[in-house]
Amino acid sequence: MQQKILILDPSRPSIETLRATLKHQKYEVIAAYTPREGQKRLLEKIFHLVVIDEKIVAKNGQIFLDFLHRKFPGLPAILLTRRGLSLAIEETAKKSEVHLFPRSQGTPKLLDLIGEIFLQANKTGGGLGLKTWQDKPFQLLGESASISRLRETLRTVAATDASVLLRGETGTGKELAARFLHAHSSRSQNPFVAVNCAALTESLLESELFGHEKGAFTGAHRQKLGKFEYAGSGTLFLDEVGEISPHLQSKMLRVLDDRQFERVGGNKTLTVHCRVIAASNIDFSEALKTGRFREDLYYRLNVVSIDLPPLRNRPEDIPLLARHF
Repeated sequence: MQQKILILDPSRPSIETLRATLKHQKYEVIAAYTPREGQKRLLEKIFHLVVIDEKIVAKNGQIFLDFLHRKFPGLPAILLTRRGLSLAIEETAKKSEVHLFPRSQGTPKLLDLIGEIFLQANKTGGGLGLKTWQDKPFQLLGESASISRLRETLRTVAATDASVLLRGETGTGKELAARFLHAHSSRSQNPFVAVNCAALTESLLESELFGHEKGAFTGAHRQKLGKFEYAGSGTLFLDEVGEISPHLQSKMLRVLDDRQFERVGGNKTLTVHCRVIAASNIDFSEALKTGRFREDLYYRLNVVSIDLPPLRNRPEDIPLLARHF
């Protein structure tokens, strides 16, 4: 899952400069220019980090920081400072566990801090209070019989450790269902990590899933932990799993069979502790027949198969969803 960062800064040039830097680091960035707009953005989307310029909190800073602390406990935040803050704002920032970062330290150190925050969040999961602000949107809204049955099925399956294959058309809410499974499982205090298997090339996806050692290939300047490691004892969600290459299918099969893998370019065998939930909208019967997808891997992923109904088959839910959005 691509990390989403909200930037609050009244200066458009300042926002655009930082936005470009963060997007280059593969973060998704959304901007807000006022405290009120920032509050609105936070209520509309799920963010993994908020970066706040001190000008945003210069006058009524306590109001926004209190809002952040009250509504989104555990959501990491960085306050960019240029000069000494008022004692009141500094105390509020400390109470809200906001990181104070002097702009004079420069962009590279800011990127290091952001990377460290995300690394710590992935390692500790619930320890940062992430569950509190992430769980709220993961509702399967609807009053139709099909959605009621789906919720009941997901709650039953969540109590197990079985691998799950979620199937449905694009837009039916497969990731939402995966997060629902995680939130109702015994692993809910641990990280939920999502990977879009269709969004990366084979080599990038291999590094993303399994990590790599320093010097494993050109550009590997330091060791990188993979998503299997980041997920820890939590849940790893593999979206569009039907798009992975034959080479990665073989490697994935070993992980599900032996619960072990090595980082790219490494010799140390690591153990997998996470639960795997996969999703796809491909026709697996056709993919198995043509050899596009390994049959043995399919059955490892498809211990429990759950189909998600499209909205056109439950039109009675449309008014509720319209009001929600």
